[in-house]
Parts: sequence; structure tokens; C-alpha cells
Amino acid sequence: MASVFFMQPLGQIFGNVVSLIVVAIHRNNDPENLTRSFDQMWRWIIGIGVLPGVIGVLFRVAIPETPRFLLDIEDDPIKAEFDATELFGDNISDTELEEAAWDVSARGSAVSGSRTDEAALTAQAEWTVGAVPTVTLNSNWTTSKRDIIQYFWKERNWITLAGTMLAWLLLDFAFYGIGISSPKFLAKTWGSLDIEGSTPFWKTSDDPAVSVFDMFFNTSVHALLILNLGSFIGGVLMISLASRINRVSLQKYGFLALAALFITLGTMFMTTHKEGAPAIVLYIVGQLFFNFGPNSTTYILPAELFPTRYRGTCHGLSAGAGKLGSILVQVFSTYYRLGSSTPGNAETVRYGKVLIVFSAIMILGAVVTHFMVPDVQVKGKGVRRIWGTKSKTLEELAVGRAGTNSDIVLRARRRRETD
Repeated sequence: MASVFFMQPLGQIFGNVVSLIVVAIHRNNDPENLTRSFDQMWRWIIGIGVLPGVIGVLFRVAIPETPRFLLDIEDDPIKAEFDATELFGDNISDTELEEAAWDVSARGSAVSGSRTDEAALTAQAEWTVGAVPTVTLNSNWTTSKRDIIQYFWKERNWITLAGTMLAWLLLDFAFYGIGISSPKFLAKTWGSLDIEGSTPFWKTSDDPAVSVFDMFFNTSVHALLILNLGSFIGGVLMISLASRINRVSLQKYGFLALAALFITLGTMFMTTHKEGAPAIVLYIVGQLFFNFGPNSTTYILPAELFPTRYRGTCHGLSAGAGKLGSILVQVFSTYYRLGSSTPGNAETVRYGKVLIVFSAIMILGAVVTHFMVPDVQVKGKGVRRIWGTKSKTLEELAVGRAGTNSDIVLRARRRRETD
């Protein structure tokens, strides 16, 4: 999941590099025929941008579904076994396939090999929906209102869903609210904004000696350094440490680190009224904390916390909440001008106050994470550890909040440790 999310900063870098190349090629064109040059430039940029999408579609067609999805949703054990063999070799056993089918329709069933443990079923009777059948490779699960009510309401897993949705919404509200990708914002941060009055969004200088191509080129360079350097480093760190660090704690402390960063930036803007080199460094560090923190974990955690039958839906709802946050902040930006894209100390001070507000939103994200998002890794002595945590299995995670200390989970851990 961390590697998949790493495609975001790589895509941003690729987009900026393409822009740099296209602008560099066209900057020596006839200045009297700018309309034709701009028409060619955007067509090249958009056309090249189509290629990754086409490649992605081709890969998606070739990617096999997971054995759990094929067993749980598609009810196709033959294809599940075939794909599992293709993915993991000929060593895949019937027992492993049975365990993959664990959360098919009987979350309360405890599977040992291909046998249903009646004692464990009795122990879980208070939260099992109806009669629990023996789980086999021919078992299948269908959506039912009763199971939805049981899983989300009675077992209180709606709290987990609300936590992943709120965390993603709050993160995207601040991430898109700072408006860091705006050409004028980048130029002002870099200290090269030189305009008077109202100008087009792409214009960063009134100096007649600075051509339009120079402005475009400088914007791409600024974005490459301010936006992409920190996000690339953060993505690499996330890939390297995602399996070695407590991901819920990483999200919580990442929110707090961003809050501290916003307070530092906001205070600096309100007191010194200056941007330039210190602001550039802090923004790069901020992008690092975004990607080695909440920007990655809000994407990863919803894919871990829910069972197969609800995983795609819950991840989609969480992602949708994030997009809602990005829309809401644009609405607020329209009416309250949240960005910092015009010259003058007054605008810099005002933007500093906005960053202080965003720091409060980041603190709220940490609170939501702490109280509403459960661990996806085994706790050490009852305390969330940061380093050296072992991930729970999908079977353990599938039982949700109701099965935190259940016999089914404890037996699964013992079996895994024995194996």
C-alpha cells in the first residue's frame, strides 16, 4: 500500500518534469505567435499525461483479484486456488485457503484446518449473526441488512469508519487549503513574486524583461523543489518503515508534527512578515511529514481495518470524505481568500493566521486518530508501541472491535506463532 501511494509523488515529479521539458522546447518560439505556442504546449502536456492512465488500465486488467475476494464475494474457489498458486507457488495448502475464507459469512466461526470449532462458536454467540454454518471452499456471503446492522452498529465498527473518514477529511482540508501548488504562491514563497494589482493566476512578474516562458519554467522548478523533494523523501521513508512502525501512531504523531510546523510557519509570517529560504525549508519538511505520516496512512489504514466484504466500500467512503474536505476548503478559500498569493506584509500576516487555524485542524486529526482508529498491529504490554510492532492478520482484523480479545483472535495468533 505504501508503494502504491508512492506513485502520487512520482506522478507529481513526472508532471513537473514534462512541463519543464515542454516549456524549454517552446521558450525559443516566435514571441509574436504565443497563442500557437501555448496551444501546442498544453496539448503535449495533456497528451503525455494520458499515457500513464492507459498503462494503468492495462495493468488493472492483468492484476488478479485476491483469493479472499474470490472466495468471499465472487464465490469462485477454483479461480481463488489457481490465482493463489500463481501468486505464491505450489506450496499453497487447503488449510491456507480455508483461512482465507474465514470471514466469508461466519465471522464468529473458528476454523482449525477445515473443521468448525463449536466451542468457539458458542463463546462468540453474543455477537454472531444468526446460525453460523461450517466454512468451506463453497461458502459464500451476500449482503444483508442484518449483517450490516450487526457489524457496524451493534459491534460499533461505525466508530472505526467515522474515524478513517474524519481523519482523511481533516487531512485533505489542510493539505489542499494551504494552496501550495499555485504559481503565485510558489513565487511568493521563493521571494520572486513581482506583480501589482489583479493579474492572471499564472503571472508572477510585471517585469517586461521576464517572458511568459520564464514564468512557466520558474513555476515548474519551484514546484519540483518545494512540493516534490519532501514528498519523495517522505514516500521512500514510508515504504522503508511502514511494516516496522505503528501506523496508527505514525498518523497521530504525524498530525501533531504538522500542527507544530503550521504554528512555526504561521508565527514566522505574523512576526517577521518574510518568506524566502526559511519558508522553503519548512514547506519541504512539511511535505515530508505529510507523506511520511497522515497523507499515506489515511490511505493505508482503511484498507486494513475492514473485512473483505466491506473493505472496498469503507475505503471508498473514507476517500470520498477526503475529497469532500478538499472541496470544502476550496469553497472557504473562495469566500475568505485563504491562500497567500499577493504581495504585501498584510497578506503574509493574514496567511500566518490561516496556518494557525490549520494547526488546530491537525490537532483535531490527532485526537480523532487516537480515540476512533483502532490499532492494526499487536500492542506491546497494553501500550501502543512505535517501533517493532507486528501486524495483525486479516482474519484478526476482520472481526473488528467486537473481537478484540475474542477466543477466535487469540487462537489465530497462537496458530500463526506455532506455524
